Amino acid sequence: MTTPSTGARVTDLKPTDPTVAELAPAGPAPAELPRVGLPSAELPPAELPLADLPLADFLRTLPHGILFAAVHFTDRQGRPLLLESVYDPEVWQFAGGNLEFGSEPWECARREVLEETGLTLPQHPTPPLLALLFVAASGEWPFKVGVVFDGGELTEAQLGALVLDPAEHSAFAVHSLEHWRTVLAPNRLALLEAVTAARATGRAAYLHQLPAPRTEG
Repeated sequence: MTTPSTGARVTDLKPTDPTVAELAPAGPAPAELPRVGLPSAELPPAELPLADLPLADFLRTLPHGILFAAVHFTDRQGRPLLLESVYDPEVWQFAGGNLEFGSEPWECARREVLEETGLTLPQHPTPPLLALLFVAASGEWPFKVGVVFDGGELTEAQLGALVLDPAEHSAFAVHSLEHWRTVLAPNRLALLEAVTAARATGRAAYLHQLPAPRTEG
């Protein structure tokens, strides 16, 4: 069933401290010799041991990424609900989005579901976690960590009352997993199959080596 959109819209690190000589170049460097033996408080930030760096400088040594949260819904027959992206009509995805400052994953998921479908999800209790997803950094994009929560089953009335955000999605569809296997790119299908299995077994999935996205030949 495909329906067009109807609505508007730090751990305390204690590494072995290297000496200043270990941080200096291997060969003679007269310009650097006067600093040998200086207390760490007088060293430039780039040459301080990690444990002695000011917090802002220490944080810049750590990898940074994106966290997103999504929700898996099905109808009463267990058929997954996905939304068609306006940015790429071949992309069907869960309702969800990126974490904002000051938020946490379930709050993020609830906000995105409301914005993208019009559904209001309760704050408590937090539903089961179906999947934890890690996507390695690629090009200019940092790594991503994703969490998928179980939104449960929607009734026909709830499905009929969905209101999509036309700036993000053009349609929604409820199909069997067999049908989605003919539609989804391998990486998105792997995630859908993982959350389907996680709901059935009660054991959350961890995915970190998804198949590569489908490319045009």
